[in-house]
Amino acid sequence: ELSQENRIALLNFLVAPDGQRLYAINCSPCHGLALDFSGEEDELETIIRKGGLHLEMPPWQEELKESEINILARYVVDPSSISEGKELFEQYCSACHGDRIPVAEEFSQAQDIIAGGGSHQVMPIWGDLLTDEQLAALVSYTMNVAKGNSLGAGQELFATNCASCHGDFGEGGQNPARQGDIIAPISSVEYLKTRDDFTLRT
Repeated sequence: ELSQENRIALLNFLVAPDGQRLYAINCSPCHGLALDFSGEEDELETIIRKGGLHLEMPPWQEELKESEINILARYVVDPSSISEGKELFEQYCSACHGDRIPVAEEFSQAQDIIAGGGSHQVMPIWGDLLTDEQLAALVSYTMNVAKGNSLGAGQELFATNCASCHGDFGEGGQNPARQGDIIAPISSVEYLKTRDDFTLRT
C-alpha cells in the first residue's frame, strides 16, 4: 500500500511533462536518475542534438582476472552464451550500465574495451530522432533537475511498484499475472483522459 505522498509522486510521474518522459525513456538507461550537468543551456542542447562519445569506462585489467574479462567479453557479445557472465556483469558493471548490457560485435572488441576502458558509449544523435519541441522540453527538464529540482521520486516509485506489469515506461503489454490479458498503456494522454484524478490516485 502506497502512502498518499507516494501516490501523488507516482501520479505526477505518470502525467509528467514531455521533458521528464523523454529523459526517462531516452536518457536514464545510460545516465540514471542523477543529473549533474553544470554547463549552459546551449551547451547541453548541442550535446543532446549531436551526440557522440563521452562516457569513460575505467580499465578493468588490474581488477579482474583474464578469465573474468573473457567471460564478460563473451557475455556482452551473446548474453545467453555463458551463465557466469550475468553474475560478473551484475557485480562489476551494473553500477554504471544498470541492467542494459552494452552490445559488442566481436569478442576481441569487447575484451579490449573491458580490459582497457576508455570512451566507449556512443550517445545517439538525438537531433535526428527528436523534434525541436522535444529537444527543447528535454533540455529544459534536464537543466531544471540539474539545478536541484528533484523529480525522480515518482519515477523510482513507478519502477518499484508498477513497471513489472505496466512496463518500464508505462507502455503496457502482456499481463504477467494473467496469461492472455493485455495491460493498456498508462503513459498515453488518451489513457489518462479516461481516468479521473480520484481513480488515478487510488
